[in-house]
Amino acid sequence: MRVFLISIFFAVLFSVEVFGQNDWTMVNNGPSLNSFVQNETVLSPPLKVARTFNTTASEYALSGDYLIVGILGTPNTVKAFSWSSGAELWSFEIPGSVGGIDCAPAISGNLVLCGGQRGEGLYALNISDGSVAWMQPIGTLYVRNPVVYDGKVYVVGDSLYCFNLSDGSRLWSYLLNAQLTVAVDENNVYVPGAALDKNTGEKKYDIQADKPNVVIDESRAYYSFNNEIYAINKSDGSVVWQTPVSGGSLSFVNGGAIVLSDKYLCYIVWKNGDDKGELYALNKSDGSSAWKHTFEQEGAFTPRIANGIIYVVNWKSKSLWGLNLSDGSVALENFGVDYGKNFIIADHSIIISTSEELDVLTTTVTDVDDEPTNAQPNSFRLADSYPNPFSKSSGENSSTTIKFSIPSSLETQNPDKSGQVIASPQTTLKIYDVLGKEVATLVNKKLSAGEYEVKFNAVGLPAGIYFYQLRSGSFLQTKKMILLR
Repeated sequence: MRVFLISIFFAVLFSVEVFGQNDWTMVNNGPSLNSFVQNETVLSPPLKVARTFNTTASEYALSGDYLIVGILGTPNTVKAFSWSSGAELWSFEIPGSVGGIDCAPAISGNLVLCGGQRGEGLYALNISDGSVAWMQPIGTLYVRNPVVYDGKVYVVGDSLYCFNLSDGSRLWSYLLNAQLTVAVDENNVYVPGAALDKNTGEKKYDIQADKPNVVIDESRAYYSFNNEIYAINKSDGSVVWQTPVSGGSLSFVNGGAIVLSDKYLCYIVWKNGDDKGELYALNKSDGSSAWKHTFEQEGAFTPRIANGIIYVVNWKSKSLWGLNLSDGSVALENFGVDYGKNFIIADHSIIISTSEELDVLTTTVTDVDDEPTNAQPNSFRLADSYPNPFSKSSGENSSTTIKFSIPSSLETQNPDKSGQVIASPQTTLKIYDVLGKEVATLVNKKLSAGEYEVKFNAVGLPAGIYFYQLRSGSFLQTKKMILLR
C-alpha cells in the first residue's frame, strides 16, 4: 500500500477580518505593515523546499500567477515570473539605480509599483509585459516601499507623496525625507512624526517616534521612542501604554522590527549584552511581557507571522527559524544555511532566496511507504475517514485516517477534451470548514494507480463539522467528518 502520513498541527485560528486572497501584494503583507498573514491556516512546520526559481532576489510580491522580485545590482532589476510554471515573463532595469535594491514592489490590479537605490523615482509598470505605464521623478526609494490603498499610492522619496494609482498624478505631498515606509488605514497615513489625513496630507496629531516604522492594527498605532515601545489610540494619538525595550536596542535593520498578530507585539533586539540576537513578544493589550527567545548568534531580521508561528531569519547563521507564537517554543530550527533577510508568506508557502536560487518552502509531506500492493483499483474511491468523529484533544483519537484509491485504468475515468488519455492526473485532498474555507491541503501531486492513506491531525482546530474532498482529473468527491472537543 502507498501510505502518506501527514501531521498538520494547527495553532489556534485567529478571529480577524479575512481579505479574500492569500497573496502578498505589498511589503509586510499590507498597508498596516504588521507582517501578519491573517488568513493563512495551512502553512506549518516541518517545512521542505518544494520547488525553486532560477533567480536570486531580495524583495518579493505575489498576486495571482505573477511573482514579482527585486534583484540587487547595477542597475537594480525587477523581474516577473509565472508562479505556476516558473517561467520568466519580463525584466525591467531601474534607471540610475545601484547596489542593494531594498525597495519591495507593490502589485495592484494590472500595475507593479517599484523603485531602487539611487534610482530616478517611482515606476508603475504594466504587469503583463513590464512596460512603463507612468513614472514620477522623486529620487531614491532605498528602504522606502510604495504602499497602495484605496486607489492611491503612498511613498517616501525626496518627500512623502500621495499619487493617483491610475495615472500617477500627484494628489498631495508632505515634507519628509527618510528611509521609511508609511502605514495607511481608512483615515490616516502614519509616519514617525505625524498622523496625516490620507486624502489631504494635513497633520492630525504628532507621533513622537524616532525610528521607522509605525505599525498599526484596527484601533492602535505602535512605534519606538527613546528605546521604549508605545501604543497609542489611532483616533487622537493618546498613549495607551509604553514599555522599555528589553535586552538591548531595538533593531531596525532594513526599516523595521516590530510586527503584530491579533494578541501579540513582537520585536527584535539585534544583540544583547552577550552579543546574541533576541526576539521578544509582548501582550498587545497592555505591553506586558509574554516570552522571549535568545538566538545563539547575533542578529535577526524583521519577522513574519502566519498560522500561529513567527518566522525569522538569523543574520549570522543565515537560517530560518520558526517559533510558536503562544509561548516562544521552537517549531523550526536552523532551516537552510544561506537565506537572505527578506521573505514573504503567500499561497501557503514561504518565498525566500539564497545567493544562488529562490526557494519555495511548504509544509512537509512524508512519504513513509511508497510500495504498491498487488491489488490494482478499478475505480476512484474515497473511503469514510476513521475514527469519525475524532477528538482534537491529545490521545489515541486525536487524528483521523483517510484512505482513497486511484484506478489502474484511467481511459474512462480521466480523458481530456479531445478524448485522449491523461495518465497520472494531478490529485488533491483538501480539508474545508463548514463555511467552505480551505484549512488544509493534505495531498497535491500527481499520483499513479494505487491505494493511499493519509493521517490528518487537527490539534488546534476548533471543534465542528469539516469536509474532506478528493479531486483527481475529472473525479470529485466530498465527505464529512466531525471534530469533537
